[in-house]
Amino acid sequence: MPSELTLPRPKGPTLYDVILPGTHDSAAYSHLSVLQQLQAGARFLDIRVSKRPVSSGDNQFWTVHGMVLCVPLVDILHQINRFHNHTNSAHTVVAVFRSQCLDHAEKIQLTHFVRQTLQHPFFEGHAAELRNIPISHLPPNVLAGLSSMPLPVAWGRDAWINTYSSDNKIAFLLSVLRSCKPRYQRHNLFVLGWTVTPSIWDVTFRVLSLGFCGPAVKTEATKMNARFESFFESFRYALRERCNVIFFDCYSAKHGSLVSSLNSLQDDDCSTES
Repeated sequence: MPSELTLPRPKGPTLYDVILPGTHDSAAYSHLSVLQQLQAGARFLDIRVSKRPVSSGDNQFWTVHGMVLCVPLVDILHQINRFHNHTNSAHTVVAVFRSQCLDHAEKIQLTHFVRQTLQHPFFEGHAAELRNIPISHLPPNVLAGLSSMPLPVAWGRDAWINTYSSDNKIAFLLSVLRSCKPRYQRHNLFVLGWTVTPSIWDVTFRVLSLGFCGPAVKTEATKMNARFESFFESFRYALRERCNVIFFDCYSAKHGSLVSSLNSLQDDDCSTES
């Protein structure tokens, strides 16, 4: 059997050859469930997971937004199952799990829980193997960030900045985009998080003020989304050359269509903006 390095180029695009629209598990404030976002075209999910304090007696896993527990993880996994059950054609969903304040035993428990709850097959190989597998041949789920599974969380996460300022966030994303290697030189995904994320102080002040101190996440995310088209037009070739995923807090089919259109650009058209 030939080694990985001598395998022929696969027929059809791989995960490294396309740009996927993506989203958070953000049903709490975007008013779109994960199922609705997947149906609208999202194919990458950024899922942060934690637990309530032991003293609460609640032992289930929760998704997390801005250090605040959001919705039970089991709800998200069931929605992924429903998407695969009801879609007319095969689709692959990439889910990256980022644990927050979980100890080693809880991370192992999380892996078992996800594996047992998802009803459809998932990819269990290494990142380099994905170079040789067309998307059309992948199983329904590609999972990263789970303990004892080959794909680490770093395979599908971006450099992060916690800020409500779209000016600061966009400047940061542009600097990271410019410094990132082209896709063909990497065995990890470059994820451009078109999001605003509150710091712990933002969350604390908002909770203490009963919601009146500081802007709401959805309000700021909507402002951020309004700036995507101009960024897209200015840096579309750099995105096509380097990016694998663009995900949004408040996902819309409109933005997903823009992201997908990047995949129609020819490789020889790629250049780097100054």
